[in-house]
Amino acid sequence: MEFERLVAKHQDAVYRQMVKVCGNREDAEDVLQEALLRAYKALGQLSDPIAFRAWLARIGRNVCYRLRTKAALLPITLSSFAFNFNNFNLIFLLTDGGPPVSWGTATARGTD
Repeated sequence: MEFERLVAKHQDAVYRQMVKVCGNREDAEDVLQEALLRAYKALGQLSDPIAFRAWLARIGRNVCYRLRTKAALLPITLSSFAFNFNNFNLIFLLTDGGPPVSWGTATARGTD
């Protein structure tokens, strides 16, 4: 089996499937690249070259589902939220172990 030939023949069709499965082109491109890498590494497991497109698409769907699951599991955690009414400072303290991050600051003027 010549991997390059199979990829050239099927990658566009599989990419279109990944756009539908992943929901956007950027993720579909990343997923297709990862699927191609995994397919190359596991090419010896493919017994029939005719099944390459379906096999690659299945690998791609699995990668996309893992990507979605990983993204869904990433927590957005706020340990503290502070609002200073004197000068309208918004400060978010993140719980990622790093220093507090200020996401926005606005100062009221002319309210004397």
